[in-house]
Amino acid sequence: MAATSGPLSKNPSGAASFNRTLSRRVYFSDEPPPKPQTNPKQWDSNNDTNHAAEEEEKEGRACGLCCAWTSLIAGCIVLVLLLSGGLFLYFLQSGLPEFRVKRLDFTKIEIVSKNQRTHLSMDFQILINATNKNEKHGLSYGPLKVKVSADEVNLGSLELSAFKQKPRQVTQLKLLKAVRKLEVNAEDGQALKSDYKSRELVVNLVFKGSISMNLGGQVYNGLPLTVLCDDIAQSDIDNGLQPECRVKMFTYT
Repeated sequence: MAATSGPLSKNPSGAASFNRTLSRRVYFSDEPPPKPQTNPKQWDSNNDTNHAAEEEEKEGRACGLCCAWTSLIAGCIVLVLLLSGGLFLYFLQSGLPEFRVKRLDFTKIEIVSKNQRTHLSMDFQILINATNKNEKHGLSYGPLKVKVSADEVNLGSLELSAFKQKPRQVTQLKLLKAVRKLEVNAEDGQALKSDYKSRELVVNLVFKGSISMNLGGQVYNGLPLTVLCDDIAQSDIDNGLQPECRVKMFTYT
């Protein structure tokens, strides 16, 4: 029996089944799952903010430290200048002369009241001893203006001519004045006359002028000079005392 050969018949159902099998295959991977992504923009923004805050804090500390050092240095400079100025003033003050009141003479006191006005007339002579205390250096005085008052009554002013002193020299200064018809308060005028009779007058003198000195080889010209003879009692002078006046270059020293 002869066998008959021919093309094999295809099995369409089998091919479809095979394709479905392939499409249902599941692939497994050994790689780890991807990490969740973060927002890089938000991270950078926070980081920049933190960095800026740190920079501001550093700058603030640096600025504060700089200000502290500047204040300290400035304070030290001011202190050195004050100390230097104080020592210099003390050095100059030590070279100033000594003034003492030696004599008070008031004469011819008259009080006249007329038409509800009171006038004072009197003569006075006041002697002052000015001493140059320096051992080696001389002093040179400019003109001195002197204001005189007694028992709160202003007796006017007068001027002394310029003069010079050698080392350790004593110079006698004379204040002479005739007061005529000076209008005063009636009670003050009568009190002055009463104190004059009882030798209880109290006198005040103020000298203003300039002085030049040579200290340590350095010449200082035209320095201000103020001499204050406060509350000089006639009774002290009568007892042989010579009250000392305050001598200064500046009113606050």
